[in-house]
Amino acid sequence: MIRINLLPEEVKNKRIARDFVLPKVKVLPFLIGFGITLVALQAFIFVLSGFLHIQINKGNVVFKNISPKFEELKKFKNDTISLSQKTANISEASKRDIFWWQKLNNISDAVPNGLWLTNLFIEKKNITQDKQKTTNYELIIDGNISPFLANHTEVLKNFIENLKNNPDFIKDFTLIDIMNLQRTQAGDREVVTFSIKCCFKETIKI
Repeated sequence: MIRINLLPEEVKNKRIARDFVLPKVKVLPFLIGFGITLVALQAFIFVLSGFLHIQINKGNVVFKNISPKFEELKKFKNDTISLSQKTANISEASKRDIFWWQKLNNISDAVPNGLWLTNLFIEKKNITQDKQKTTNYELIIDGNISPFLANHTEVLKNFIENLKNNPDFIKDFTLIDIMNLQRTQAGDREVVTFSIKCCFKETIKI
């Protein structure tokens, strides 16, 4: 390939020069500002680190002061629970079982002439006193007295005295009392009915 330069001679031999001049930048103020910023940042980090260290030390002191009290409170709570459990166990262990065959035999032996029994049952009573709830149990004894006897009250009192004077029977009760004594009609016959209650002691298992 052949190139032909058609430019004039004066232009062919002329060199075109271009000078590129970089703008002058002041570097020193920039370096000074950067150094000041870096020093200020380090000072801020140092102050913040010291503040956090002080707060951590304060927290450690508070924790050291609270920790023994917390342990004492925890120990007191555990001791209280243990004591309550022991008290409940002792209370439960101190309760005595009732030998009902013996009690029924005692009641049978205490029955006087002219009196007979019709019903025996246990009644549960919930009592609230001074905002404290307690549960009491009573043995209820129902029966009849012959209408041909002159003094029905004396016959019933005799029955109660026989129960009270029997140590095997009375040892499990706090009170024996008359609940009801009245004349009623049973078919074509007149009878005297009664009810007495025997209050169990709290140390008795029902």
